[in-house]
Amino acid sequence: MYKKHLVFVETNQNGSLALSVAEKMGYMVSFIYSPLYENLFLRSKTIDLNKLSFIETVDDSFDYVCLKKAIIKINSKKKVDCILSVVDQTILPIANVARDLNIPFTRLEAIELTKNKYKCRQFLKNHTVEVGNSFLIRNEEDIKHIKDNIAYPCIMKPNEGAGSYYSHIIDSYDELLTVYSNYSKEFYLKGIPKNKIASDELVVEEYFEGPLFSAEIGINEGTIIVFAVGERKRWAKNEVIELGTTIPSVYSQKDLTLLEEYAKKIVRVLNPIRGIFHIEMILTKDGPRLIEVNPRLMGGNGPLLLSYACDINIFKYLIHIHLQKKCPKKEFRSHNPITSRLFGAGGPGITKNDIDWSWLDHYKNRLVSFTCSVKPNQEVKEVTSNYGYLGSFQVKGTTAQNSIALADEILQKVELTLGVEITK
Repeated sequence: MYKKHLVFVETNQNGSLALSVAEKMGYMVSFIYSPLYENLFLRSKTIDLNKLSFIETVDDSFDYVCLKKAIIKINSKKKVDCILSVVDQTILPIANVARDLNIPFTRLEAIELTKNKYKCRQFLKNHTVEVGNSFLIRNEEDIKHIKDNIAYPCIMKPNEGAGSYYSHIIDSYDELLTVYSNYSKEFYLKGIPKNKIASDELVVEEYFEGPLFSAEIGINEGTIIVFAVGERKRWAKNEVIELGTTIPSVYSQKDLTLLEEYAKKIVRVLNPIRGIFHIEMILTKDGPRLIEVNPRLMGGNGPLLLSYACDINIFKYLIHIHLQKKCPKKEFRSHNPITSRLFGAGGPGITKNDIDWSWLDHYKNRLVSFTCSVKPNQEVKEVTSNYGYLGSFQVKGTTAQNSIALADEILQKVELTLGVEITK
């Protein structure tokens, strides 16, 4: 009997579950990765390479040429039926390789748009999607040219990038110039060259007031599937730092329907044919407004949240969609309230020399998982992006409000345990 052959490109600790799901579904599973990004994804802690069919190690798994050579090599041993990834930076090179080799994937033009924040907003605006103002910044002259058109506060971030890397809320023109100037001094993130994870161009975007949400949307040969709309938590001290999700939201069904329809319109306009999208939005007094469109699964512990809250194995849907299989028609409802929290250092400090987690036993019937990488007497720095968290957890509640309250309670105790300020 013919077994379909799936090739995964890179993964992170939570995304590694996708490989085991594919294997349990009876597929051949191969894997491409680069040692360059081990510190970014920590994949070696969760993947057993011995269980995989073919493994290709490449110099740079974010690079189109390296990736294409590896796919061709694997394909020469066993025909590749689809390519998959949960890692943001791999999606565009995969789309290019998939088109070259006639392997099903999300439509290349749609991915190219989502990976360029400025172009994506202009395209959506031209198709009657309310997205707010944005300006492309290639040099200091661009900033001077738009000086009189910028309203403060505003957001500045890389035009192509992920993980809130170098995202800033800007309150004045002088601050805008300073933040832009300092960007050229950024060279590495966890030992990785900046140009591997972000563009030289920056974008200035309109700042929106209101709660943050994310929609998890699948599209299967043109049919849209809404998996969930989650309520997001941001750090009060620095709103660009995202701290987790609650599903279902405490907001009204009317608000959630408005957000769902807005996200669906964005996907229809982009016309990706197939794939799964993570769309972040602010619910303003004038309606939803886009933060960003990501042509991938929600990051972090998102798949775990969907599994518990909605009984969704999102990895199965990811596989079915890219194998061009029909997905079961189902209306997803979030019936098991759960809140995730990521926590980082809220400022510089040194952790206690007697870190004791025994109090977590009190929450053992509520905690789905809890991880913390911090060691005693460890120096910590204030988190500035999604790449700098110290730990994470997910907690179940009887209601959405209850799961949020439990999460806040646990965060307070984490801070006391570590002896340093944490994001909350």
